[in-house]
Amino acid sequence: MAEWKLLPNILKWVLLIIEKGYRIQFGSRPPRFNGVLPTVVTPEQSLVMEQEVMTLLRKGAIERVPPPSKLSGFYSRYFIVPKKDGGLRPIIDLCVLNRSIQKLKFKMLTLRQIIPQIRSEDWFVAIDLKDAYFHVSIHPSHRKFLRFAFGGEAYQYRVLLFGLSLSPRTFTKCVDAALAPLRLQGIRVLNYIDDWLILAQSEQLAAQHRDAVLCHMKRLGLRLNAKKSVLVPAQTTTYLGVVWDSTTMRAHLSPARVSSILAAVKGVKLGQSLTVKQFQKLLGLMAAASNVIPFGLLHIYSGGSGPGGFPRGEIPFA
Repeated sequence: MAEWKLLPNILKWVLLIIEKGYRIQFGSRPPRFNGVLPTVVTPEQSLVMEQEVMTLLRKGAIERVPPPSKLSGFYSRYFIVPKKDGGLRPIIDLCVLNRSIQKLKFKMLTLRQIIPQIRSEDWFVAIDLKDAYFHVSIHPSHRKFLRFAFGGEAYQYRVLLFGLSLSPRTFTKCVDAALAPLRLQGIRVLNYIDDWLILAQSEQLAAQHRDAVLCHMKRLGLRLNAKKSVLVPAQTTTYLGVVWDSTTMRAHLSPARVSSILAAVKGVKLGQSLTVKQFQKLLGLMAAASNVIPFGLLHIYSGGSGPGGFPRGEIPFA
């Protein structure tokens, strides 16, 4: 906490979040108690859900609701969705709660903003935060709105969680405050939730800036995900689904992003209806990809010449 208080020009709101916890920014009256809604899953899904609960308890992300308080607060249900690797992932459904939360404007880092940041012959270091949202605690008085029930037990979140509409905005505001002193020192670092990218004009400088960032993270209590980070400086990197090459100053979609787009496109068939979420996901993937595909937006509207309406290729970004 002492280190956070030393950050330059830090917003009082951010400092209060770090010190006391995040108070959900409701735009209307918080939802009332609607009963203890149990999460009901199939026998196959039950094991996945049990593992999820145990993992969250071990990490301190959730806590058991004291028996006297169970019949209060607001409960949401979990549902199980398939993962890309064929497994199953539990996701909490906060759509009802989100209706009561303020709609605050917020712009996240985009591919279009990244392009002018990269200089010829730049060196990259990619940093990934471990359990990013879990760094931000929820104010004790608001944890009652983040409850769920499973296996006869009631739980509530102690930390920021995926699915809460203002989580990306809240977390990014905190990270921007954390990175402010590094940027004032001339360290070029981009951040998108838990994915950070350090850029420097030499391999040696990239290593120096990497060490400065890691040391700064440790002082502030931010945890590194070493497995997903690429700490050895390189002139080619994959960031936000795009492969960036500073030696050729060209960019193209990563194989994983191409696979995601093709998988989404396969779900679109003539005469078959789509859910709003499926449609939004497809459009979002295509719109993001259009930034690194020649005349990308034209392919969205015209159908294009390649799989899913996209041609194969790359674009120069110098």
